[in-house]
Amino acid sequence: MLIRRHILLGLGAALVPGLAGASNSKVAIDVDITNAPQLAVWAGQLRTMMIGWWPVITAALASPGYEAPETLKVIFRDIRPANIGVFADGDTIVVNLTDIETHPSDYGRVAFAMARIVQAYPAPNISWLGSGIADYLRYYVLLPEDLARRFDPSRVTYQVGFQPAAALLDWVERTYGAGSVRRINAAMRQGGDGEAELLRITGETPLALWRAFVATLDLAPG
Repeated sequence: MLIRRHILLGLGAALVPGLAGASNSKVAIDVDITNAPQLAVWAGQLRTMMIGWWPVITAALASPGYEAPETLKVIFRDIRPANIGVFADGDTIVVNLTDIETHPSDYGRVAFAMARIVQAYPAPNISWLGSGIADYLRYYVLLPEDLARRFDPSRVTYQVGFQPAAALLDWVERTYGAGSVRRINAAMRQGGDGEAELLRITGETPLALWRAFVATLDLAPG
């Protein structure tokens, strides 16, 4: 019988300069390695990343009246279907044990789950914007060197969410002003229409924005 083991990751690091207005920028994180004692070192590395990520995520997705959770828990277990790397259940992040052992460098999946927790939409949100915002934080704010953000715009569009939607949102943030993603998220957190907020910010439909964004890409072979 395994003895229950935890890595208590303590309170979050000091506020990142310029993010003093973030809600609950400090967090206590409990990583339960009961099912994965062999991942103790990996979990320790994850600790450093999560503590650094938290104030950035909460600031990027801040909105009036919202307070981010004060505690998070990470657990490891096999997930079915097996292609799911991680998911958030309340304030708990469940990491696919078998998959993370195969892809130990993919810390970004946890960053995605943390963003999903902070999004705090009032009902399950399956729109392209929900996953797109989480992946925007993962790939363009926290881990901009992660090559997994690449996608083929000739095969997928923003409508699938995730990487394509994240790339579009990054372009919107750079083209229409910093804070655009925060505004869209705030509207969705209040139960509003994220696409309507995007239209108010840009004056364009998602499809028109996508076409304008794709036109800026270098799609030359090689």
